[in-house]
Amino acid sequence: MRWFQREIATGFQKLLTLRLKNTPADAVIEGTLATWIEATTIDRVWNENTDTERIRSAFRTLCAHSEAWPTISQFLNALPAPEPVPTLPEPRVPPEVALKNLNKIKEMLSKKPIYQELKND
Repeated sequence: MRWFQREIATGFQKLLTLRLKNTPADAVIEGTLATWIEATTIDRVWNENTDTERIRSAFRTLCAHSEAWPTISQFLNALPAPEPVPTLPEPRVPPEVALKNLNKIKEMLSKKPIYQELKND
């Protein structure tokens, strides 16, 4: 989780250099940073491999478009959508194997259910 704290702190430093309206006072920067880190990890899972660039992009967007110190929700809204998870290809089953499996299923379904045999005893 160190990587996440580092990315948020770096983004904070960039925002601080802009001296936006409502920038937190120097005396409360550390507390504000801690609050952001805590609030952005509630009910969320961050992944260094997939989210580092998303976090950096969100801070770039905030730096470019904010006139006042952004809220946590503005940061979350500035995050680009995650890349879709690649899907596995459809399994390739030769037609003769598929037909054999289908016949097995039909055979199983055609048998008298066990619970009916027990009921009749």
